[in-house]
Amino acid sequence: MKLKSLSLQEKVKVLARMDASASMRAICAEFDIKSSTFYPFTDRMEEEKKEVDIYRDTPVVCWLGFEVVNILGMYYILPPYPGYANEVGESFRALTPLWFVRATYGVASVYVVADTYDKATKMSKQPGSTQRAVTHAAADTLVWQALASVMVPGFTINRVCAASLLVLAKTLPLVPLNTRKWITTAIGLGCIPFIVHPIDTGVHWAMDNSVRKYLDLSQEPHQ
Repeated sequence: MKLKSLSLQEKVKVLARMDASASMRAICAEFDIKSSTFYPFTDRMEEEKKEVDIYRDTPVVCWLGFEVVNILGMYYILPPYPGYANEVGESFRALTPLWFVRATYGVASVYVVADTYDKATKMSKQPGSTQRAVTHAAADTLVWQALASVMVPGFTINRVCAASLLVLAKTLPLVPLNTRKWITTAIGLGCIPFIVHPIDTGVHWAMDNSVRKYLDLSQEPHQ
């Protein structure tokens, strides 16, 4: 199978599998392609490494996230994307006013919209791309980011912190309430690096088996 016989959607999926560190043998088996077809993708990946994605590869300015980590004196090995702002907000829910938590969701939402626009623009510059492909690429990014960056992780940290505060109240009732809240916040922040990858993988799986079946990103024009 030659590279040009792959649809644009399949090419995007191949690049996604490579980005997820899947082996060449696994990718070739999944897409029924020869190893010689695989090499142009490796060349493309090298080219893309030179082009920095400010939404995925760099610490886009999110002063809220940095300040929160500094207040606690903790440092986490994860990119400080604005998409993580709401998880930080949920971690601090017990200690801060409600408007603070809502503001972090606003920061994360702006990030989602910006990334959606960025990916749609990049898709429009792809050879053979159509307006339909651009629209569906934007929809795919918007749905994925809304779920993986805002809704699912926000809900997860919310429930982790709520459960932690409840358990601490029952097991350590003599510990001051404010101390228990700080412990809960630390637990929430500590969970963030460990939930990112599983949530991303889960959302990819769910979308591959649902909404992405209806997204048309092929290079062939519609009749």
